[in-house]
Amino acid sequence: MRDLAGEVFAPFGNYRPLLPKWFRTRGVLTFVSELGGEPTGYVMVAFFEESASQMVADVLAIAVAPAFQGRGIGRMLLQHAIAISEEAAERFSIRAIRLSVANTNSRARSLFFSSGFADVPGDFGTYEGGQKALHMERPIAQPANAP
Repeated sequence: MRDLAGEVFAPFGNYRPLLPKWFRTRGVLTFVSELGGEPTGYVMVAFFEESASQMVADVLAIAVAPAFQGRGIGRMLLQHAIAISEEAAERFSIRAIRLSVANTNSRARSLFFSSGFADVPGDFGTYEGGQKALHMERPIAQPANAP
């Protein structure tokens, strides 16, 4: 997965050293997709307290191996992250699922828009590669029995 991150995210910066840190971070879940026993991609989701009474889910990384791109794997991984976040919202007050994406990553942005994410206004800096960082968010409806 570190090699996949290095390959897929190379235009945006060096993610190889960051990935192992995320694995060891409490509250980070990682889901790997496979085809015929071969890893094809992954998504990492973290849950953070935003305030004393609310949390957010954060898609830290989503990547699909270049040989498997364009087959719906990224959409499947993103939908799984959304489903996990909605399931967690049944027990915890999670108001939204969010993510960051480079302004030049039109393929990913299109996937996120089509999955219900919207741009969050603001200046969120730049990636190591110089691209403008955008934040996107998708609300999570609170179930009737939510705390």
